[in-house]
Amino acid sequence: MPDDPEFLRELEELREAFRAGLPGQLDAIRTALRKSDWAALQSLIHVLKGTAGSYGYPRLTEMAGNVEAELAARRFARAAVLCEGLILEALNALNAWVPA
Repeated sequence: MPDDPEFLRELEELREAFRAGLPGQLDAIRTALRKSDWAALQSLIHVLKGTAGSYGYPRLTEMAGNVEAELAARRFARAAVLCEGLILEALNALNAWVPA
């Protein structure tokens, strides 16, 4: 399956869709942070954690997991600081990506 050209094409399309949606996700995360909407932030981070790893961004998944843990422990200030690092990492990933 990994050598199947159709599979690889579909996988790359999914990755491109993830990258295309990432700026909107980051905007939503920033909005939740600005409003101190911890429930919304937890939901957004949970989704990002799951999708990032699936599309080849394990560092984003790890960082999102750290934010999620802080939110679950109700350490909101620490979660906010970690979110800023997560946002920077996501932006770096987007800037480093070169379309095929």
